[in-house]
Amino acid sequence: MINANKNFIMLPTVDICFKELMKNEKIRRGFIAALMGVSPDQIRETVLKDSALPPE
Repeated sequence: MINANKNFIMLPTVDICFKELMKNEKIRRGFIAALMGVSPDQIRETVLKDSALPPE
């Protein structure tokens, strides 16, 4: 299937895409607010923790 939208890059359901989106404070705040059903202005702070696992 060929994607008709030439600007399409990747679905946010792809793990690496989602991780990159969550690095953006505004997007992260909006996403959390949507999950909680509140306004993004009500989210005071978000903390992005490192999710990389050690090699061992």
